[in-house]
Amino acid sequence: MEVSIVTIVRNEERFMISYLDALSNQEFTDFEAIIIDNGSTDHTVNIINNHKDSRIRLYSIKDNIGLGALRNEGLQHCKGTYVFF
Repeated sequence: MEVSIVTIVRNEERFMISYLDALSNQEFTDFEAIIIDNGSTDHTVNIINNHKDSRIRLYSIKDNIGLGALRNEGLQHCKGTYVFF
């Protein structure tokens, strides 16, 4: 795995389908996308779970723990040589 992309989301259902489609349609394929959900109360999690791309993984955090802790959570799941936020 060359690249890990960490994205932190909270209540982003209106953008999720286009974001996930953009990831899935990349010409560069040696990546994983780690999405950390920060306690969404809308349909963000459902949209991500229904998207079928094995390179995209969702991790949910129930409490709003702050950006630094969320980034650290994302880093724990990365397998790539390079990490992008």
